[in-house]
Amino acid sequence: MTVKTKIEEINIKQKIAELEALEAKTRNLLKTLEATADGQLRHRTIWKDNVAAIAAANTGVAAPTLRLFGATGSGTQRKEYVFGTGDSVYIAPFHVNHDILPGAKVYPHVHWSTDGTDTGNVQWELTIIRALGHDQAAFDAQTVIQIEQAASGTTWQHMVAECSDGDALTVTEPDELICIVLERIAASTDENTDSVFGLMVDLHYESNTIGTINKAPNFYI
Repeated sequence: MTVKTKIEEINIKQKIAELEALEAKTRNLLKTLEATADGQLRHRTIWKDNVAAIAAANTGVAAPTLRLFGATGSGTQRKEYVFGTGDSVYIAPFHVNHDILPGAKVYPHVHWSTDGTDTGNVQWELTIIRALGHDQAAFDAQTVIQIEQAASGTTWQHMVAECSDGDALTVTEPDELICIVLERIAASTDENTDSVFGLMVDLHYESNTIGTINKAPNFYI
């Protein structure tokens, strides 16, 4: 084999590798697209999280307590809020992002854990007020969502309690604010007797993977 032939062989292998990489990228791109009823292509909707931290605990008798969270000696210990029945916190307002799918539902859910092996129930109540931005609406009457879930029985297990389809919120456009108070309320049956940690609340929302054309109403034209 001549040097020229060897170089040509190397170049062909490089080109094949480049084409295979391009093919893989194209396949991944096609996975983000779907056909509409009129035969057009659009971005496939995907699920994302809208995240907000605990802004402040309530005070007085309805105040959760900061306590060490995580297994002793594991290197993961930190302080998180322990909720007794009736304890509540204010969640930083959720901002509806520009990549929402207009008219889709969002699903509030609570991340929580316990320090024991009790498999009893924990019930959370979310009290919500919300309003569109840009001088379109005032914060409306409260919406109340209750979510109950049994603990796994594993110490420090990461639990996620999500609302039902019937309780999900419908969003229509970006820049809406959704304000939530999280409270632990009495379980319907079999109350969990371990220390219950409420870690955070966030919203599952459907995204069209792109933003909006405009930064204020009308967002889409």
